[in-house]
Amino acid sequence: MDALHELINLLPFRTIHQLKKYFYRFDQTAREWDSVIVTDMNHTYLKLAKIVFPNTILVVDKFHIINALNRVFRSCLKSLK
Repeated sequence: MDALHELINLLPFRTIHQLKKYFYRFDQTAREWDSVIVTDMNHTYLKLAKIVFPNTILVVDKFHIINALNRVFRSCLKSLK
């Protein structure tokens, strides 16, 4: 979604090869803008974003951070029982 909360695109694929092909459609100037990308914690997405968008700030969305923390807390609680 953009700053106006409108969906820009929903990609039907997730492989790094397909994602690279999609994002390299944009010219280098557009990919080198200072920007912010919000993503989930998928290692492939984070790695790809650093390669394709070198000047971007990567932000993991709050849902995935809270979800990961909840899993850790539950695991700790189980180990204390």
